[in-house]
Amino acid sequence: MKMVKRYPDLTMPFEIVHGDADTIVPLTVHSEPLSKQVPGANLTVLEGIGHMPHHVAPEESVAAIDRVAARAGLR
Repeated sequence: MKMVKRYPDLTMPFEIVHGDADTIVPLTVHSEPLSKQVPGANLTVLEGIGHMPHHVAPEESVAAIDRVAARAGLR
């Protein structure tokens, strides 16, 4: 929990991809709070997708990687 206090200090680009049908780790447990705590974080919520969005929706996962790489000046 000590790290949570420092989330607002993070300056690197953040992309968070989460399925709204995830019953293992619901969206409200980590992704939504994290997206509000990290300045400039981008949360992509995938409708009807469960716990493993990178397996079910690889295109969206790759798009998030491309976005964060571009925001970091790597593309």
